[in-house]
Amino acid sequence: MKIYDFELIETIERKYEGDIYIAQVKVDTGWLLWKKTKTLKVTRTYGGPWFFIETGKFTYGFVVEELARSWSAKNGYKDV
Repeated sequence: MKIYDFELIETIERKYEGDIYIAQVKVDTGWLLWKKTKTLKVTRTYGGPWFFIETGKFTYGFVVEELARSWSAKNGYKDV
């Protein structure tokens, strides 16, 4: 599985609990002729880990965290 192309869609600001971030990523699965690309939504609360909205499973490693850090640096966003 390869995760790439992070894009922040929405930020829900909450006064006391911390913000909620919703983003979409592209995920490649399979190999050669059986390769498929899906666009999936991921979310997290402030300070929490990223997970897929569709399944509720956490993203593996720190891939989405690194993509989010790069995206926020490119777009001048405060913290994702």
